Amino acid sequence: SDILRDVPGVAVSRIPGQTQVRLRGAEANHTLELIDGIEVSDPYAGEFDFGTLIADDFARVEVLRGQQSSIYGSDAIGGVIHYIT
Repeated sequence: SDILRDVPGVAVSRIPGQTQVRLRGAEANHTLELIDGIEVSDPYAGEFDFGTLIADDFARVEVLRGQQSSIYGSDAIGGVIHYIT
């Protein structure tokens, strides 16, 4: 979550028990989170807790905002965050 704070258009908020990431002003459940191409959002809440993700020196984080995120479907209204190990 600390890495994503520097990306333009990304807002990171920590509430007790969860770290939320919002893209372009959309809610956290409108952002699609992928780890190595696999969707990791909670099916009940629709959000992913970024506080549990450990940053790796060899990992790469891609943030996709705007109209390109529409190819991922309705879960990616705000955008896509793809964590690649």
